[in-house]
Amino acid sequence: MLLVGSLLPGCAGTWDFLTSERFKSRPVGSLFDSNGDPLTILETSNDGHQRALALRDLREPKRKGKPEAEQEKALAYLRTSAVNDSRAMCRLEAIEALGRFEDPRAVPILIDAYKNAGYEGSSDPNVKPAGGVLAPNAASTFTPDTVTDIQVRAIRALGKHRKPEALPFLCEIASMRIESLPGEKSLINQTDYRLELTPSEGDRHRLKAEAIRALAGYEKNRQAIQTLIDALANDRDVAIRGLAHTTLLKITDQDFPPEAKPWQEWFAKMPVAPEKKK
Repeated sequence: MLLVGSLLPGCAGTWDFLTSERFKSRPVGSLFDSNGDPLTILETSNDGHQRALALRDLREPKRKGKPEAEQEKALAYLRTSAVNDSRAMCRLEAIEALGRFEDPRAVPILIDAYKNAGYEGSSDPNVKPAGGVLAPNAASTFTPDTVTDIQVRAIRALGKHRKPEALPFLCEIASMRIESLPGEKSLINQTDYRLELTPSEGDRHRLKAEAIRALAGYEKNRQAIQTLIDALANDRDVAIRGLAHTTLLKITDQDFPPEAKPWQEWFAKMPVAPEKKK
């Protein structure tokens, strides 16, 4: 079991793998089987394990000198798997693959993957969501932890891209408010507050922290800097404030202490870069 867990991302992926037909028929050999050409498998197979391994092996066709048609086919399969697949392991592997792609079209797919993480789609690889939005399914088999795992992976992949198109979305998550809890004001310190988070708010805390880490890829960017300074000034969680400060140090080349005021004063004097002519 430890071996299986080490090969697949998260508990959801491990369970999907253990219940796949391929594992049932060949429980040991299936761990190490070669999948062949990933695009061919994604085009012909609906076995969850096979598709997950194909997504893991998939590399960007354009970077290998392949034609644009093959690039578009790969992105289409990645979109279907990341946004719509009913199997968590396929969503997670598709998101990881999109993080490796340099194609800017991967960014909106990853944003849709984040937004649709709580919706269960179809296991049919030919089913594509209309407009990138799926109808919520009350009978979804995705647990709250699995939904959060999918969203965390999407944020990390967006952070790898460092594309301007992803920045507003990451800043929105990094600015997410964690609601007050009953009796919070009576707690002794911020550490106690973190321990009292409900599961849903704990998930929001994970997502917010991951988005702040992702902003480390946006050096000298005013929107990213402003978002981080706001977190440093306003967030009650000492861990979030510390993470915002660490990220500020990385993207500004400044060395102010973890206090909002010196950062705010510096930012007010920070020159605005002229807009690039189109």
